[in-house]
Amino acid sequence: MKNFVYTINVKGKLSQRNLRASNLAQAQTYLRRKNIDVITITEEKSALFSGLFQKKTISQDEVVSFAQLFSGCIQSGLTIKDSLTILEKQTQNKQLKLVITDVLNKISIGTTLSDAFAAHPDVFPQYFPFAIRAGEASGNLGEVLDYVSSYLDKVNELRKQLKGILTYPIVVSIMGALLLTVIFVFVAPTFKEIFTKSKNPLPLPTMILFGVSDFLKEYFPIVGIVIGIIVAGSMAFYKSKEGRLKFDTFILQAPLVGNMVRDILMMRFISTFEILINNGVPMLQTLQVLEDSTSNLALKAVVTEMRRDVSRGLSFSGPMLRKKEFFSPMILHTIAGAEKTGTLGPSLKRIATFSSKEIIYSIKSFASKVDPIVTTLLGLIILFVASSVYLPIFSMMEGL
Repeated sequence: MKNFVYTINVKGKLSQRNLRASNLAQAQTYLRRKNIDVITITEEKSALFSGLFQKKTISQDEVVSFAQLFSGCIQSGLTIKDSLTILEKQTQNKQLKLVITDVLNKISIGTTLSDAFAAHPDVFPQYFPFAIRAGEASGNLGEVLDYVSSYLDKVNELRKQLKGILTYPIVVSIMGALLLTVIFVFVAPTFKEIFTKSKNPLPLPTMILFGVSDFLKEYFPIVGIVIGIIVAGSMAFYKSKEGRLKFDTFILQAPLVGNMVRDILMMRFISTFEILINNGVPMLQTLQVLEDSTSNLALKAVVTEMRRDVSRGLSFSGPMLRKKEFFSPMILHTIAGAEKTGTLGPSLKRIATFSSKEIIYSIKSFASKVDPIVTTLLGLIILFVASSVYLPIFSMMEGL
């Protein structure tokens, strides 16, 4: 049996109580049957082991969980300070606990909640404090937090799907590289000595294998230096503004990955745009947040033009129409039309919903194209190695 701590609202006051159950689902079922309206419920960890396995980083899952619990506390009628106090006590992650403590300390000396969260951009996305500010101004903080937490959860799930899809090709590629390294360094020299003694003519695959092996053995330091120079030069070029811009432009047009990367950027762009606009954040501030939070420099340049045009009293959709390669026709026409009719908020919401579905299709499409390519390449490597080793053996057997 495990110990669980749950918090309820008793006549406007917080009350924490304990419950023993086999797991979280059983505890929640028991409380529902008793008609107990729970604000938060967490498993109580042993002090001995909680410190031993304490996490040192804040995962996206924990940020999503915090936003959902914070929203639930606010919507249940608790004050901001009481809500954060509960979350601070129940958070197991030491780093997140320190962040919540800092937010509590800041609001206790008069700092606004949005500014307190803005002090931690490495934990919370840049649109988070702006959405909170809009929620406080409109009196709908709980609804705004629920809205934001739903989006964070959706992005987190998409990130997990993408990570799962990329795991297979990355692992297979690493295995293929290690296989070739072992063959060239250890296997090929051994077989070369055996086949050379037989004095039989070697087939082309075997000659290629031995040639590459000899080259790597003789010029390994030079090869290592050249690879190091190429990697260092590429990293230095990427860190420069011009290099980063060229790379970010290229990745949007690259085969296989281009469409998926563009769809991911569009989903983040449209969803952030929608969250801020539908929660009352002014257009200039919205575009500034979009500009700051956009990692791709090619798209960032478009958003910068949009912000400048709006500051001059011009249409913000103009730069989008001039950069049609970044935006789908559906996004361009919908936003341009919504700007004219004054229905930008609802239109962005529809586009965001569509973009979420589109990115799932793009990820699956990417996996369906990459997996066969990686598997085929690994198969060709195995075929090349097998033919390089077995063809001379067959020749030797025929000569006996």
